[in-house]
Amino acid sequence: MKPKIILIDIDGVLVKPGGYRLAMQETCRYFLVKGGIERYSPDAEVYSLFESQCVTSEWDMIPLSLLIVLDAIASVESFPNHLSNLSDALDWVLSRSIPNIKIPYQEIILDFGKYIHPGITAAQGILDAKLNGQGDQLFVHLDNCQLIQSLLGDTRNLSSELIRKFQEYVLGGEIFSKFFGENPEHWCTSYLLEHDTSNLLPEHQKTLKRFLRLRNLYASVYTARPSLPPRELDENFKNFSPEAEIALKLCGLEELPLIGYGKLGYLASKTGRTIPEYIKPAPVQALAGIAAALTGNEWLGLQWAARTADGIFPDNQEFQLPKEFNLYILEDSAAGIQGGHSAIQLLNQNGWEVEFHPMGISKHLEKIKSLENFGAVIYQDVNTALSAIFEETRV
Repeated sequence: MKPKIILIDIDGVLVKPGGYRLAMQETCRYFLVKGGIERYSPDAEVYSLFESQCVTSEWDMIPLSLLIVLDAIASVESFPNHLSNLSDALDWVLSRSIPNIKIPYQEIILDFGKYIHPGITAAQGILDAKLNGQGDQLFVHLDNCQLIQSLLGDTRNLSSELIRKFQEYVLGGEIFSKFFGENPEHWCTSYLLEHDTSNLLPEHQKTLKRFLRLRNLYASVYTARPSLPPRELDENFKNFSPEAEIALKLCGLEELPLIGYGKLGYLASKTGRTIPEYIKPAPVQALAGIAAALTGNEWLGLQWAARTADGIFPDNQEFQLPKEFNLYILEDSAAGIQGGHSAIQLLNQNGWEVEFHPMGISKHLEKIKSLENFGAVIYQDVNTALSAIFEETRV
């Protein structure tokens, strides 16, 4: 019987991400208050629209949301060219009498997907299109490219005011101070701990663990959430945030191998590459998830995936990927399905025979459309998707 490997996303699949959604909204609100325009803060629907277009990181969602608001304001009040950063722009907005306007979040966000490509962040893809004259509908009222570049050009910089404010809400004061080595501006409890809830029913958790123990199934967690480095490494790491690990503890799945942002960041630091080159929709993260599921070893899986993506297929005594297997990916975002498809395409072109079963988890219309475009069969929740796999496995 061919092995069955499951890659399971966290947010929107294993976990209802109330913490991230609220932290994204509160971060936007925090900055828009400075311009007296907090009434234009994005809501949960905006979050889902971003995900439908493969914008899966809040570090991109936040500056893009702020630019959408500023562009809408610029349609009724021209921005001076000297406003080159967010702080100056919001100070200027505060000094004006801005009429009530409609913020076209949906119209603009649904145009973003065409600019998102593996290997770069969503924000960078959109910025490149704007600077290269390819994005005719991108922020059409903002002539000030310096302002746009200041917000989108370096969305992974942990010293960024936007990211640090977002992390204050996400981590809470205690974890934030440990992570950054300083106290946050405002002390609060972690939004992840306070607002996230597990979508996984206890009986499905038990059944999954039983199948894993019997080696009828293999599974790993496949997420863009910040995480600690590979668990096999015994080092004192700083600037790694255990956000994915917090979610797995909530679901009672701490023992599963985890391929998250921090793991890929550590790999990139050792290979001289960048995290966007490795994270979904790029194939490396899915390849690492496959290898980690089979071996239980995150660091081995990551190293194997990086070499395999570079066309190096090592004869590893510790790990040989079966030539035939079934891969199931449980995802609420097209980016994860796309990453799995790219990984399978690479393997099948090099002698493997992999059957791909993309399983989309969503009730949101735009996200369902996007998932179906990548061949996903849609399930309402993680439990119905797992039930389908369990039924096949019992046979």
